[in-house]
Amino acid sequence: MNPHTYTFTLSEDCYAGAKAILDGKLASKATDPLVVAAVNFPAENPRFRLQVDRKLKGDVWNISPGARSKEANEIMAYRLPDGTLPEDITRLVNLSFQEAVSCYEISCFLAAIALCGRTIETVLGGEYQQIKGIHPSQDPSKPGLNAIINELRRQDHAVPTGLKEKMETIAIHRNMAIHGNLVIPTDDEARSAIYATRDVLRYAAERQSK
Repeated sequence: MNPHTYTFTLSEDCYAGAKAILDGKLASKATDPLVVAAVNFPAENPRFRLQVDRKLKGDVWNISPGARSKEANEIMAYRLPDGTLPEDITRLVNLSFQEAVSCYEISCFLAAIALCGRTIETVLGGEYQQIKGIHPSQDPSKPGLNAIINELRRQDHAVPTGLKEKMETIAIHRNMAIHGNLVIPTDDEARSAIYATRDVLRYAAERQSK
């Protein structure tokens, strides 16, 4: 399950105590409502963020999922249905995309983009294998990504508009991370890569269901 990030908005009066509770220093106060809330979240691996609202007075606080966590778990999350691609490829695709979304959620944007590239390449390779009867890695012609996309389109396998350009951006970040100066992608760049990847998965699933 993806980690969820929850934001605690607190008054200044209870900020220090809340931080101590979440740090585990006051775990013995099991009856404290903040402790109860902290240990009974639906997420398997919750993450917590504290912020102070000086307009709040006294022992006042509220909890809400972080904006990025909410987007990641309610909008971005997607699972390729069983049977869309061979079982081993489908499992790998779902694991890779879930990890990409998890990385985005905790602001690991470079890792998210790299995993998006891996996920897209895996899906397109699986579809190429369905059409040609051979995986691109085993094809004597050794087709590159653009050749794979072109072949899918020739076979009426629609791919999301602008996918080639999106993959070029992903490739730049991946290559720079390994061979060049490390440049961390922006939130918007990572978000765009996530949604492009989700579109690739959705196109593959819709095509299989027809």
